[in-house]
Amino acid sequence: MLVLFPASGANADLSVKNIGLFGGGNFLPDQNSTVIEIQFTGNSGSWVYGDAQTATNWTNPGGSAIPLYCIDLAHDNYVGSSYQLTAWSNPNSLSSDTLNRIAWAAANASLTGYGPAATQLLMWSVIDPNFKVINWDGESALQAAYQNVVGEMNSRYNGNANYLPQAQFFDAVHEPAGNLNQDLVLGIPDPPSAPEPSTLVIAVLGALGLIGYGWHRRCTGRRSHRARVSPTLPTARMQVCHPL
Repeated sequence: MLVLFPASGANADLSVKNIGLFGGGNFLPDQNSTVIEIQFTGNSGSWVYGDAQTATNWTNPGGSAIPLYCIDLAHDNYVGSSYQLTAWSNPNSLSSDTLNRIAWAAANASLTGYGPAATQLLMWSVIDPNFKVINWDGESALQAAYQNVVGEMNSRYNGNANYLPQAQFFDAVHEPAGNLNQDLVLGIPDPPSAPEPSTLVIAVLGALGLIGYGWHRRCTGRRSHRARVSPTLPTARMQVCHPL
């Protein structure tokens, strides 16, 4: 969870920089962001920011923030801190179904309103069956959004499907002395679907036919309005799952 700690002044050459709160998709640590009280295994109550996180070196191609989700209830993060991430090795021994559900949540999270915040709470509930929000502190909109994503997972998650390619997991280099630095996950957008082979064949034959017809009309010296062909083909979407 992102606990109410003051920002740390220590920075180094690390791979997650200037941790912030996603609320609104900006990088500015908002001290007035949604605050709730949660409990989980080994903890009877902690006040935390109920939100996804951001890092200034993790952005979409257009510059908007990528939501980073904590999947680590054993460590804390400072607002404004930075730390190193490494390749995922599942040190917490999360079950395959838990990882699959986390990936589903990351890939299907709404990025508007309380979507990222509710998704963060959903992931914590998946990781720890004893997780519970014990004080919403008047945040009824977040509570409603959380109940909505819980319902969506219950109705849409397919345990026989593999959602892992839709998420990228990272271990943190932890700071044992301060019990700091959280493991993180982010969602990867689905690539556009490829056209059916028969569709490609038809498109190619159609284009060749139009080219031949236009060449024939040019050769006969007749003037005509040439048909404008603008086939819509899928383009590769830029992958945004790496720090810039």
